[in-house]
Amino acid sequence: MQVEGACFQTNDGVADVVAYYKKQAGLRPVGAPTSEGAMFKSDTVDVTIQNPWMDMKSGKMVHKTLISIVKHPE
Repeated sequence: MQVEGACFQTNDGVADVVAYYKKQAGLRPVGAPTSEGAMFKSDTVDVTIQNPWMDMKSGKMVHKTLISIVKHPE
């Protein structure tokens, strides 16, 4: 299975990033956002927002907001 996606980091807080994605047409929340993250879904992508998160290469916790966007397989 091949996954198509991208990740971005920002110094903006989770609440600011969640507010931005709430305004995007076609995205709907999955559950209620928390102070540490949120998920959104559309017909074509999943968006995950989290802070903090663990860098899997170093094992260190990162205190920037991570935005992961993954395209649904066709």
